[in-house]
Amino acid sequence: MTMSIVEVAIDQCDVNDKAALLRSRQKRERWKRWLHSDPNHALWPQIASMLLQDLTFRALAAAADADPESALHSPIIRRGLTLGYAATQGLAVRRLIDMTRGVISLRRLNTEIRNSPDVLTREIFVSGFGVPYDPELAHDRYLNTLKPGSSEISWLPPTGPTAFVPSTGLRERFDRLSGVPRDRRTRSDRIQKRVFQRVDAWLTGAEISAVKEWCDSTLAHASDQPKSLSALAPTFATMATAHRHIVRAAVALSTYVLHGPALWEVVPVLQYNQFDRFDRMVSGRAIQQIATQRWHELAKERNDWVNDVFDALIA
Repeated sequence: MTMSIVEVAIDQCDVNDKAALLRSRQKRERWKRWLHSDPNHALWPQIASMLLQDLTFRALAAAADADPESALHSPIIRRGLTLGYAATQGLAVRRLIDMTRGVISLRRLNTEIRNSPDVLTREIFVSGFGVPYDPELAHDRYLNTLKPGSSEISWLPPTGPTAFVPSTGLRERFDRLSGVPRDRRTRSDRIQKRVFQRVDAWLTGAEISAVKEWCDSTLAHASDQPKSLSALAPTFATMATAHRHIVRAAVALSTYVLHGPALWEVVPVLQYNQFDRFDRMVSGRAIQQIATQRWHELAKERNDWVNDVFDALIA
């Protein structure tokens, strides 16, 4: 179950530790800004831009392969496109995993949430935004609101003292995040550390490390180490796996830990024809049958990355 949190007055929330709930909301506001609303460095816009640039280059490469006589094979165009792609992708990955103090990054977000266990207890996770802590009691209250013999359609409440459906779903999700069996549930249960260790493992995977090392050695710093830069250069497959780790880590934190909205598409849906006038450089066949098709294939593949994130997170 995924749901977007709804702000409800703290004194109306079924939470015993109101002071912890206040701290939780203050921290969530900071983390929400990091993910979505920071005007310059919000994480999801960075990820969307990274994926959009990646798909753009791959679609151009597919078109070039399909049309050997196209202008895309001009040395100056090919060099500019290739160097631009490598630089933007390398720096995008590096920014998202940067652990420098004072920066906004996905890895620092994971660390901050992991180090704030007191604001992610079971009662805050379930009831911190207007959902009752006890779903069975909420269900009894709901039944008492129904008129005997009435055939009117009754909508299931999303918040308030009778919201038994979201309460049930959130309790079950927290069972898996905390690793606590149902018969041992307490309001003070916390998310187990291995959830955040899994996210950090994604963000420090071999492919991400390879991209970062290449970026550090060729773009961000003037390295004096005797390395083979051609051996360091990340491949399409390496870059795609690095992107997959980043997307899954972001979904894990924003959707499943912080109650953010569920994302069905991580690749931005463009509201214009990105291939407009492209026929002046390559053949119509290369655009319609190759580049456009490749774009849709890649977008679907990336959108599918989010399908099993929660199961992988708590596996």
